[in-house]
Amino acid sequence: MKIINLLIASLQNKDLFKFSCFCDTFGKLNELNISMQGLDKNMLVVSDKIAAFLRKLMLWKEDIADLL
Repeated sequence: MKIINLLIASLQNKDLFKFSCFCDTFGKLNELNISMQGLDKNMLVVSDKIAAFLRKLMLWKEDIADLL
């Protein structure tokens, strides 16, 4: 939450802030993708990771909506 507050304070342009959040989200999506790859992963682990990521997305969406 502190990072988001710093971004808002430093960015005057809402479009730039939205783009920054968009980039951060895709960075996290890339991390998720990499963490699900490999021979030692099974469907249960992968589905749990996807479910957790979706819950995090909902939280991030609420946080950003509150700030804008």
